[in-house]
Amino acid sequence: MSLTQPLDTPALIQLLNEDGVEAFNQYRRDSGYEILDLSGVRFEHMDLKGINLSNATLNNCVFVHCYLENAKLVFAHAHHSNFEGCDFYMASLEEADFTGANLAHANLNCVDATEAIFDKATCTQSNFTESNLTRASFKHANLNDADFTGATLTNTQLDHAMKEWAIFDAPNTPASDTKTT
Repeated sequence: MSLTQPLDTPALIQLLNEDGVEAFNQYRRDSGYEILDLSGVRFEHMDLKGINLSNATLNNCVFVHCYLENAKLVFAHAHHSNFEGCDFYMASLEEADFTGANLAHANLNCVDATEAIFDKATCTQSNFTESNLTRASFKHANLNDADFTGATLTNTQLDHAMKEWAIFDAPNTPASDTKTT
């Protein structure tokens, strides 16, 4: 049972801007991690290190060049959001849905994206090195020039993905999935 008064989207953004990520995360803890709908919010060029956006609806958001190191976006829905140039180093993205999102030039180094969905996403020149992409889906995604060096790709779906100049060196990547198309 939550003892915290629910905040509307403008109040949550004000809390984040004025009091920072830790105050935002404390609100999330106090509210029992209720599902948030932050669709359409612009978070451009913000330091969001460690933010907890798990179970949040983030559709059509703009996170361009945000710092999201150690962020938690577990079960987040970020359809058609713009994460261009974001730094997700060591973020938790398990079962997040980035369908149609723009992750071009993003650093997703050492993320856990187990069962995450990147279908129809733009991931050109993105860095997925050393990431856990077990059972992730990249169907029809643009992975041109992306780097998957050392990534765990067990049962990862790459059906119809564009992979020109993408780097795949993981021994568990099926040979048919590592060809450039």
